[in-house]
Amino acid sequence: MVTHPPKREEVYMMMEELYETLAEMGYFERKLISTPVDENMPNATLARQLGYSELAIEVMNQLPYVRMRKTEEEEENNEDIFVWGAENEFLLYGSFADMRDDGALEACRDPFYGLSRSRNGEAEKGWDEDGGPYMRPDWVCLSDVGNHGVVMILDVKTLKLWTIDQINGNADPALTPIEDEYKPSGNSNSPKNYPSRLTRDALRDYIQKFKSLEWMPGSMYNGTYEGDEYARLYRENGWPSSFNRAPFEDLRFAEGKLNSTLKYIQTREKIWRLENWSLLPGDAEDKEKSKKDFEDGLKKAVEKLPRIQEKIDTARRGVMGAIPSYPTVLGGNFAGTVEEVGEGVDDGLVVGDQVFGFTWQTNPLKAHQTYVTLPTYLLGKIPKNSTPQAAVTLPDNLVTVFHSLTKDLDLSLPYPLPLSYAPAKEYAERPFLVWGGSSSVGQFAIQVLRFYGYKNIVTTASPKHFALLESFGATKCFDYRQADCISNILSYTSSFSASSDSPAIPLILDCIGSLPSSLLPISKLAKKGAKVAVLLPVIEKDSTETEVPIYIMDAAAPVKWEEGVRVRGVRTHFYLEVSFSPQVSLFNLKGDSCLPLRKEEKEREGNRADAKQNEHFKTTLQPKIVPSLLEKGIIKPNAYRLVEGETLLERAQLAMDILRRKEVSGERLVWRVSEE
Repeated sequence: MVTHPPKREEVYMMMEELYETLAEMGYFERKLISTPVDENMPNATLARQLGYSELAIEVMNQLPYVRMRKTEEEEENNEDIFVWGAENEFLLYGSFADMRDDGALEACRDPFYGLSRSRNGEAEKGWDEDGGPYMRPDWVCLSDVGNHGVVMILDVKTLKLWTIDQINGNADPALTPIEDEYKPSGNSNSPKNYPSRLTRDALRDYIQKFKSLEWMPGSMYNGTYEGDEYARLYRENGWPSSFNRAPFEDLRFAEGKLNSTLKYIQTREKIWRLENWSLLPGDAEDKEKSKKDFEDGLKKAVEKLPRIQEKIDTARRGVMGAIPSYPTVLGGNFAGTVEEVGEGVDDGLVVGDQVFGFTWQTNPLKAHQTYVTLPTYLLGKIPKNSTPQAAVTLPDNLVTVFHSLTKDLDLSLPYPLPLSYAPAKEYAERPFLVWGGSSSVGQFAIQVLRFYGYKNIVTTASPKHFALLESFGATKCFDYRQADCISNILSYTSSFSASSDSPAIPLILDCIGSLPSSLLPISKLAKKGAKVAVLLPVIEKDSTETEVPIYIMDAAAPVKWEEGVRVRGVRTHFYLEVSFSPQVSLFNLKGDSCLPLRKEEKEREGNRADAKQNEHFKTTLQPKIVPSLLEKGIIKPNAYRLVEGETLLERAQLAMDILRRKEVSGERLVWRVSEE
């Protein structure tokens, strides 16, 4: 906590950092941030006429601003200088205040639009009366109010900051509102009626709220997104450590268009269901024409959806196919030796312990480097009956299994396993399909399901892996390469359907995530009522030694699913988040109609996982559960192949070449990172 006396320079620096953060988020171009220069400062003559003090004018001369007006060149080129800053609003619907603009300079003497003036422009009332002046000479706006939004007001003498919502009063979450009976001013517009704090502390908090995505920049009119949807987009595109702005912009536009189109359809379908055409204006002929126009508009909107979805898929390929920034560190799974334990860490770890884990968030945490610094909930001790080479095959894909089964297929997987535990009756004896059983995820999924009592685990693989998968717990294996694979699975499972709403295969885990190799065949097996979890990204076109892959991030969109099938994409990187945004199809297909998910459906979908279990997995999955399952032999590691080479780069490149040549089957590649 800063304890030295506040300085005006701190305010200037913090405002610049705030603007830089917004530029990093892609809210506007960095070139718009500027500080006043001699020939372009606030109009001092006008400022004095408006009642600003000399100290306030000095401060305004030093503050950084976000330029609001285009240059002549930008005008000529018809440039949109704000990338997505709709209405020029950025802070809880408050607008940028560029005090070099005479209009802003004047508007900020009455940011709440509460000043009553006579015909000659003079204030009609006093400082402590409603309608009278309330902005003191030493008070300066750091933001303008926008439309029913928030304004930041700086006292240049005390360097205290008010953050006030025009409608609701205090908007600083760190401050407690002042009770009405204790308000010190008779003028209801006066900032004195609200609490304030040192500007440096407030701005530091606001910057952090933007960086953590608790706050989103922009207007209440900045599109069709809610804040949590923007946060999802940012995280998907690498925020904050490796933000990939180009696909973020493409996705923001395409998904926004999809959202607005779906809302249009939803609204009109509600009206359509009412069939209250008698309320339309005009005679019978006019009503019939209006009805036809209504139908045509609805039909065109539905026809747009596939094209919009294609734009989203194209943008997502950019997300998955590009390294967001250089330098960047790769690597998820690791095994190594503890070199140092941070102060206050009390998890039983000591220098020299052998540990293993799965990490991904930021460069200091990633695995392909000699030293990794990370929190203890992302690692566990390697059991004495295992080796680093074997243990390192587990973390990411065993975490994926627990995450997908609990989050995306709604199963309960308590650990330690209670003596009284049994799978839900509707699943215990019926087929559970694991597509791609010989994959790393598939092998772990079969073993986990067997441990939790599932009796009918059906899987696909090459025949050479059948014996291994059966030893893990698979009940029936099918050769996915055979032309009759689908018909054989349907024949085997047909007797397990309890009713028309109870599919023969109620749960399906796609461990491959390939459009031609898994999604298309699974779509022929999944019937109404089935739940399908698909590992993301979905491979539309696989990589070769000379061609890059093409990926899709929506598991439901690429194929036509039977009505009533629920499809979700598995996003293991979100397993630490207790509140989870469900990855569901954007709409349900019903005949020729496209119906968005209703609010109650979204709420039901979003409530599918037990929050306490999520928290349990967050704090214990890697530190305790994964090591315990390995130590007790409940989970067998994947077979592995050691990749040798003189340097890390040589070993990593050789591993990538092996993968691209499709030389890996039923095993994982393991290589040494450190040269020591």
